[in-house]
Amino acid sequence: MKTPEDIDKLKITSVNRTKLIQHLASIGLKNSKLQKYDNSLRTNNSYGKNDIIELNKYPEGLIYFTEHIVEKPVNLQLRLKYLIKTKVAKKIHYV
Repeated sequence: MKTPEDIDKLKITSVNRTKLIQHLASIGLKNSKLQKYDNSLRTNNSYGKNDIIELNKYPEGLIYFTEHIVEKPVNLQLRLKYLIKTKVAKKIHYV
């Protein structure tokens, strides 16, 4: 059984959903644009990491099409530092 003393590091971050949606829209990633990316990735079987012009992949994020899961999800992967920098997320607790 684990105890609180077994924890070496802890990072709790809160992401504000409303701010996230507003921020994505402000950089050109409204729902309609994300659906176009989804359709394009599926049509071209572009599995794995995919760069998109709205995001710089290393400091900001990218879009990822997963092949090995039955649902084949398409996920927007955003870097935590980027979300904090843009005030979409905030640190709650870091140990």
